[in-house]
Amino acid sequence: MNATKDTGSSSSGLSDTAKTWLHRAIAVFVIIAIGIGAYFALSAFVPRWWAQTVGHMVGRQMWGGVSLGLTIGFFGTAIPVFLLVFAAKRVKKHPAVAVISGLLAIAAAVPNLMTLGIVVGTGLGAKAGRVVMDVESPGFRGASLIGAIAGLVIAIAIMAYLGVNRRKRAKAKAAKAVGAGSPKSATTSSPDQTPAPHTDGTS
Repeated sequence: MNATKDTGSSSSGLSDTAKTWLHRAIAVFVIIAIGIGAYFALSAFVPRWWAQTVGHMVGRQMWGGVSLGLTIGFFGTAIPVFLLVFAAKRVKKHPAVAVISGLLAIAAAVPNLMTLGIVVGTGLGAKAGRVVMDVESPGFRGASLIGAIAGLVIAIAIMAYLGVNRRKRAKAKAAKAVGAGSPKSATTSSPDQTPAPHTDGTS
């Protein structure tokens, strides 16, 4: 009887595990299918939309394309770098803050990612976006690349400068703490060692 019960419980446990993994597999399959569908839909729509949006802002002016490209490229790279570093430093103690910072970094990088998709994309949407940008926003793509490189270099330089200053302040604070905890000098801490005058008791 006990063996029968053990066999039944083990088989029910296996069936529950199989059901759990089946549900997980179905969920993963659905997510992958949605992701593939979203990719093809967005790859056909987003490049055209972004190219037309940039074109409306630039108005076929070379200086407009260059200035807008430099601005978006710079801030669309520098801000995500700062946010990602901020998130990496807080992922252990404050995971929620790290997740929010990571999402904000992705959001800030979306304009540059859309431009990159147009530049390197091979689909019809990317090709159409390149044609629109060539006509409506001249100079934007090249200026975006220059701005992105400048934003990355400046962001790294600022973080390096802040890191060096932080280490210097930490060393100065540690040295100050060591100095405050050291014993006082002998001249101030030791009692007066001058011997008292000797008297022989005679008058």
